[in-house]
Amino acid sequence: MNGRSGLAVMLAMLLVAPVAGAAELYVTNTYSGTISIIDTDRDEVVGTIPLGGGVPNRIVLTPDGRHAWVIHDKTRKLSIVDPVGRKVLRQVKIGEWPYNLAFSPDGRYAWVLDWGDVSRLLIYDIAKEAVEASIEVSTWPAHGIFSRDGRLFWVTSETAGNVAVVDADQTPRASTSVKTVTGVRIAPPQSRGLPRSRDMISFPSARMTLTMMPSG
Repeated sequence: MNGRSGLAVMLAMLLVAPVAGAAELYVTNTYSGTISIIDTDRDEVVGTIPLGGGVPNRIVLTPDGRHAWVIHDKTRKLSIVDPVGRKVLRQVKIGEWPYNLAFSPDGRYAWVLDWGDVSRLLIYDIAKEAVEASIEVSTWPAHGIFSRDGRLFWVTSETAGNVAVVDADQTPRASTSVKTVTGVRIAPPQSRGLPRSRDMISFPSARMTLTMMPSG
């Protein structure tokens, strides 16, 4: 893959292929509006999924592994992809400018990070195909991750330099802020200890990534 190939890699993920022992890498291509499927054993592109235009950016697998959701940059459009059938099942419109998303551990909700006029978390009920709740957060929410028990949702801000900690059990839901450093890895409570929702830890940084580390 090089500049002349027209393959602009924005985000990728590993999926378990139907063939035992094999794995596939799915890569979104911003220029061609497609997903490339790479066989990781052979390091070869073995398939392409057209997404019907737009600028595909982030791609996220549902907890049951059946579907992949693709966000199209600077639009309201998300494509829902069947990775086994290698086709787009349908497209949905959520929010004003969806930038990223995460699925609740039970797979019922898509938590969409929206960069509209007001930066929000949009809690989308997948079965009902409707936004159930909206939570205002700091400017440009970029990345989010659930705690292992699904009770908390952590979301970074692209420019405000903080992490909002959202109580995922509460309706209506509310958030508090905890500042942290770029690339911080938030360990489970038994190994390092998480800041409480009322704590504030300051660092001179704005860009952040969340990663839950394995326990033990």
